[in-house]
Amino acid sequence: MDAYVGRKIRTRRIQLGMSQDDLAKAIGVTYPQVYKYEKAINRVSAGRLFEIARVLTVPLSYFYDSPTNPMPKRDGAILELTDNVRRLQPADIVKVKNAVMDRDTAFRLVDMQLG
Repeated sequence: MDAYVGRKIRTRRIQLGMSQDDLAKAIGVTYPQVYKYEKAINRVSAGRLFEIARVLTVPLSYFYDSPTNPMPKRDGAILELTDNVRRLQPADIVKVKNAVMDRDTAFRLVDMQLG
């Protein structure tokens, strides 16, 4: 369950275009702590999860909706795309940024890829 909650935190944070540091500052922790929450290294307390939900503008139920169901395809594709972008060289990142001007365009590209 901790890993599922961590994935949900990461997915929503990325959907909002927030960095780990942005989320950390908003909830009063360090960015390594957010990393540990997302990777389920540290368990998120109920009070902290309430703060995270508030910052990520989701109800608490978002984190517990159905850990037995797989992550929606779109969320998985966004995470995979994010991981792939992290492996790019700085010059390639500039090219990607110039090609994809905003988050809505990125979502449309992901939706097109998923069919």
